[in-house]
Amino acid sequence: YGMYRLGQPGYSGKKLRVALVQPNIGSLEKVEAYRGIGKKVRHVVDQYKAFTERALREKPNLILWPETAMPFQLFGDAMYPKEIKDAIRGWNTTVITGGYAPGSVDPMRDYNAMYLIEPLPDGTLNEQAYYKNVLLAFGEYIPFADFFPSIYRQFPQIANFEKGTHQK
Repeated sequence: YGMYRLGQPGYSGKKLRVALVQPNIGSLEKVEAYRGIGKKVRHVVDQYKAFTERALREKPNLILWPETAMPFQLFGDAMYPKEIKDAIRGWNTTVITGGYAPGSVDPMRDYNAMYLIEPLPDGTLNEQAYYKNVLLAFGEYIPFADFFPSIYRQFPQIANFEKGTHQK
């Protein structure tokens, strides 16, 4: 495929400037933040905002944050999602970030989601989400645990994400 693509005519359109933002936040810090430890959530949000504001000096068209960067659900108007959305409006730059979304089958399970949040000229936001369809075994779910849910009590460190089936 690489040889095929190299033989294709070059792209002559507008170049897209992308900023990849990933502060050094450990997975245990994210887990603590996800479980609602306010000080940890504040730390995660502040780090992403600070690193993004530094990256904005290069005037990117798109900002990418990693999978599960935000340890909460981004749809809705709770305090932290609202803070992130207000920042994106102020930056006037599209952000793609990982976060969580409420499961549709079991209220105790979330989706591992990617959000596109795009500021529009009228001050509103275009918000879209993709729910991860291929989950990582023993990291995002335990195989066959739907049939034997007690397995999760023995391995609480393993996430129990719901598998996405479509884009929202």
